[in-house]
Amino acid sequence: MDLFLSTEFDVDPLRVLEVYESQPYRQQVADASGMDKELLERRDEGDVRHERIRVQRREPLPGFVAKILGSKTLTYFQIDRTELSTGNSTWRVEIPALGERVSIRGSTTFTPTPRGCVRVVRGSVSVKVPLVGGRIEKAVAGDFQRGAARAAEIAKGLLASESP
Repeated sequence: MDLFLSTEFDVDPLRVLEVYESQPYRQQVADASGMDKELLERRDEGDVRHERIRVQRREPLPGFVAKILGSKTLTYFQIDRTELSTGNSTWRVEIPALGERVSIRGSTTFTPTPRGCVRVVRGSVSVKVPLVGGRIEKAVAGDFQRGAARAAEIAKGLLASESP
């Protein structure tokens, strides 16, 4: 299942990236999403930043998903590779409890515009679990779309609060 979100910003891509990395943004997103994030690793190699982030859902999972995972909570790892000069990145999600049965990956690109930039998130989710894989894909895709849209609105709000 494909993932897609496009957001226009009235500032340049690097300013948007600064907001996405700020503590106020991270806190507001964590509060809105019910997901706690912990940066496990960050290293820069020239113009490329590599990050590994542990994400844990605060709320229990729906019954059928908890049964498949063998856990009432969801923990996953997000692995990002970001070009610091452009903000463009590739990312993937690893869910240890499901191993190779789940593939979630994508990219985030920034395109400068006369008014600022457009941030586009593209990705895919594939769940190879008999009988319920399609339901899980739809749930993950829906959560992703809502979460990414909410995160973009939080970033826009923080940018607007800085305007004179």
